[in-house]
Amino acid sequence: YGNIIFVLGYEYSLFLKGFIKGDTIYDRLGRMFSPFGMIMNLLGLRGGIYRRLNRFLKDAADEVREHFKGKLTYAAGTWEKINWDPFDIVGVDHYRAAYNKSFYKKQLEGYYKFNKPVAVLEFGCCAYQGAEDKGPMGWAITEIIGGERVIKGSPVRDEGVQAIYITEVLDVLKSENVYAAFVFTFLNPLYKYNSDPAHDLDMASYGIVKPVELESYEGLPWLPKEAFYRLSAYYKELNK
Repeated sequence: YGNIIFVLGYEYSLFLKGFIKGDTIYDRLGRMFSPFGMIMNLLGLRGGIYRRLNRFLKDAADEVREHFKGKLTYAAGTWEKINWDPFDIVGVDHYRAAYNKSFYKKQLEGYYKFNKPVAVLEFGCCAYQGAEDKGPMGWAITEIIGGERVIKGSPVRDEGVQAIYITEVLDVLKSENVYAAFVFTFLNPLYKYNSDPAHDLDMASYGIVKPVELESYEGLPWLPKEAFYRLSAYYKELNK
């Protein structure tokens, strides 16, 4: 168990029913991140939600520890108020966006108050102009029309935006000596690249490679994006 870490789950307040009202993830997203919902969270008026969540996490952690003897963590959303006592590592999905860019580093430093290693278990960016400001909501440029998912508006594809964002945030995380950091994500197979911008769902993907229909990379059904190469160079430099 020495080098295996169990991640108990992620952002359960949204991805599990029973904490925030709503039958679907989109219902719960709307309720949590509406202007009224964000004010309630800031004012600490959602204490009941997080008490239930923390009871659930403690029970789940106790169950896992009966079978797994390694270290335990949980991937929290930045809005979740987590009791980290049951865990060995503080885990957070920590995106930089326009709303927190000025205090991104300070927000991250707040997690060290628990006197445990801090891991950023998810961060990333989509590949279009302006995605760097949207952070975890970069995916929300799609809509369904006539039963088909398409791109809303006229975003401009820009793989450089994604590549620069990822390496800039890695520089911050390295300076903070985080325990670990995970780029989200390698591939979203459902959001394929298309030369037609209205159908280029890969723009709304956090993948550092793009799924394609006809071309391929060494026989694989995807092609590297700029972030793939930039991240590779970054890791090589780290390992020198």
